[in-house]
Amino acid sequence: DNTTPLKRKIVDNQLNVFVPRNIPDSLVREDLSDVQGIEIKAYDKNYNHYKLIILDPSKREEIKTQIQNFQRKYIVIDETIFNRMALSDYNDTAWKGSSQNYWYFNRIGAFKAWDKELGNPNMVVAVIDHGFDLEHEELKGKIFKPWSVWNGSPNITNTSGLDHGTHIAATIAGGLNNSKGISGICPSCRIMPVDVGDENGNLTFSSIIKGIMYAKLNGAQVLNLSIASMIFEADNWSMNDQIMYVQNHLKEEEQVWKMIFERIAQEDIAIVQAAGNNNALAALDPMKRDTVHTLIVGATNQLDERANFSSYGNEVRL
Repeated sequence: DNTTPLKRKIVDNQLNVFVPRNIPDSLVREDLSDVQGIEIKAYDKNYNHYKLIILDPSKREEIKTQIQNFQRKYIVIDETIFNRMALSDYNDTAWKGSSQNYWYFNRIGAFKAWDKELGNPNMVVAVIDHGFDLEHEELKGKIFKPWSVWNGSPNITNTSGLDHGTHIAATIAGGLNNSKGISGICPSCRIMPVDVGDENGNLTFSSIIKGIMYAKLNGAQVLNLSIASMIFEADNWSMNDQIMYVQNHLKEEEQVWKMIFERIAQEDIAIVQAAGNNNALAALDPMKRDTVHTLIVGATNQLDERANFSSYGNEVRL
C-alpha cells in the first residue's frame, strides 16, 4: 500500500529534505552527491528545503534511509497528496430569508463587529487552497496578487471542476450589498488566492509549502489553510488509539510544520487552520499540532454544539 499512515498517496519518485539552518548549502549538496539515483529538483533557502527526484522509484525507501542516516541530521519527508475534502438593509438575497441562512453571523458576533467596520481593503487574506473562480461575482474587486503554484504564474485556471477555494474566499470576504447570495464575514478585505492544486485537484506537501511561502513574500497579513488530511474511519478509533497515534506517528512532519509556522508567525502573519472533518482528534494530522503559532478552528451547529463531522481536541482553539 503506497500510502502514509494517514492514507495520503505517496509520490514515489520524489522526496523532501529539510536541513538545519546552520548547515550551508555546499555541505548539503556534498552529502547528497553521495546518494546514487537522485537529482535536486528545487531548493528553497527560506526553509532549507530540497526537493529530490528519484530516478528509480523502487529505490525510494533505500535512498530515504541513506539520507536519514547521514552524520548531519536531515529531516526526510515523503511527497504526499492531500485528500480533497471540502436581516438588515443590505440587499444580498440571503438576508431576506430565514435567519437560519445566516445564523453563524449572529453566533460569532459578526454584526457587532460590523458596527465598527466591515474590514479593511489593506487587510489581505491569503487563501491557500484549490478551485478558484477569479471572475465570481462575490469576489469582484477583491483579488490581490493571485498565484498558481503549479503553473508558476498568476494565471489561475480550474480544470478539476472543484470550487473549494472560491467557497472559502467568499466565506471570508464575499461581496456585501450586491443583491446576490450572502456576504463574507469581512466584506471589505481583499483575498490573495493561492492555488496549490494540480489540474486534477491534488494538493501535495511541497505545493502547500510553496503556496505558504508565496503568501508570506507577497503581502498577506493572514493565511487561511482550510486544508486537512481525510483520515478514513478515524472516528471508529478508540480515544486511546488516537492519543497513541499522535504521540508516536509522523513526528518529523510535525516538526517541519512547526518550523514553517514559526517562521511565518515571526513576520507578524496570522495563520488560521480548519481543524478538519474527521470527527476525531485534529492532531492526528501533524499539520494541526502547532497551537503556538496557528489558530485552529472547528465547526459548530446552530445549538452551539460541536458539529458531528468536526475534528476536535486540545489543539482546537475556536
